[in-house]
Amino acid sequence: MVFFLAIIVVILIFLFYRRTVPPLYNWQKYTLILLRSITTVILVLLLLNPILYFIRNKLTRPQFIILKDNSASMVNSEINKYDLLAASYDLLSRSLKKSKYEIQEYDFADGLNGNPERTYLSKTLHEIINRYDLRDLKGILLLSDGWFKDEELSIFNEYFIPLYTYLPDYRSMDFDLELTNLHYNKKAYRQEMTPIIADIRSQNYQGKAVVEFLLQGKIEHSQRIDFQSDPYQQITLEHEFRETGLQEFTIRIMADSTGEHNMDNNLFPAAVQVVNNRSRVIILSDRLNWDIKFMIDALRSQPRWEINFILKTDVFMIGKNIVDFPDMIKDSALLIIMNQGSLHLNKDIADLIRSFVAKGG
Repeated sequence: MVFFLAIIVVILIFLFYRRTVPPLYNWQKYTLILLRSITTVILVLLLLNPILYFIRNKLTRPQFIILKDNSASMVNSEINKYDLLAASYDLLSRSLKKSKYEIQEYDFADGLNGNPERTYLSKTLHEIINRYDLRDLKGILLLSDGWFKDEELSIFNEYFIPLYTYLPDYRSMDFDLELTNLHYNKKAYRQEMTPIIADIRSQNYQGKAVVEFLLQGKIEHSQRIDFQSDPYQQITLEHEFRETGLQEFTIRIMADSTGEHNMDNNLFPAAVQVVNNRSRVIILSDRLNWDIKFMIDALRSQPRWEINFILKTDVFMIGKNIVDFPDMIKDSALLIIMNQGSLHLNKDIADLIRSFVAKGG
C-alpha cells in the first residue's frame, strides 16, 4: 500500500513540473522533481503512519493456542481423559472464536506432536516461542491431566506467557505411586554411609510396594513400605559409595499390584559428588574440659576432617566405648596430645606415637 502511494505522489509531482513558468532546463526540472518527491513521500508517510499502524493491527487477529495432551497417561486409563477433554474442547473453541481469536490447536507430549511416552511442557512451550510472535499471542489453553516430567517451569517467568487450564468434572480411580522428592547431601565421602530420604505419594492405592536404590543399573538396597494407613511415606536409604567422582543413582518404587499406567514418576534419577575419605584427627587427653571442647568445635569447622576425642584412663575410650588406640592411629593424619597432668602412656604406646611422627604424622 505504501509503495503505491509513493508511485502516485511521484507521478503527480512529475505532471506538476511538466510545464514551468519560466521554462527550466531538463536537469533543473528533474532535480526539482526528485527533491519534491522525496520530501512529499516522507511527509505522507509521517501523516499516514498512525492510520497504517491501526489498520495493520486491526487486520492481525489475536492468537490463542490450544494444547491437547495426548500422552500415554491421558489414554491408558479407565477413563480416556483425552476424549473427555476433547468433548469440552469444542465448547471452548467456539467461545474463543466468537471473541474474534485466531485459534491454533496442537497435540503435545514430548514437544508438539512428540513422543507420547512422556510429557514435557517446557519443551512444548519453547517450540511455540520459536514458531509464533508472542506479541500476537494472547494466551494458551492447556488441556492436560498435569502429569509432567519437567523439573522446573521457569519459562513462564521468562516470557510472561498467559496459561489457562481446564479441569473436567471427573474423578479418576487409577492408582499411581509417585516419588515426589529426594533429600540428601550433594557431596558424600567415600566409604561413609550417605543417607538418602525419599518422599513418596500414593493415589488410590493402599497396598504394599518396594523402594529400590539402583547404582549403575544394579539394585544395591531395597525397602518395603505399606500404604494401608497413610498415602504419604518418607523412607531413608543408606549407601556407602566406594568410588570417587560424580556418582549417578536412581530411586525406584514398584507396587506389588499390577495395573499402574503412569510409570514415569516411579523413577527419580539423581547424582552425588563423592570425594576421598575424610582425614582422621585424634585428640588424646586425660580429661575432657572446656579447652578440649573449644578445640573440637574449631576442628569440626573443617568438613574434610573426622574428629575423634580419645579419653585416656586405664584404657582408651571414645564416649562409653573402649577402642584400640594402635588401630585408631594407624589411619590417622593428625594426633593432638593434651596432657592435663595425669596422662601416662606405657612404652609401647610411646614408641607407637614416635613411629607415627617419624612417618610424617
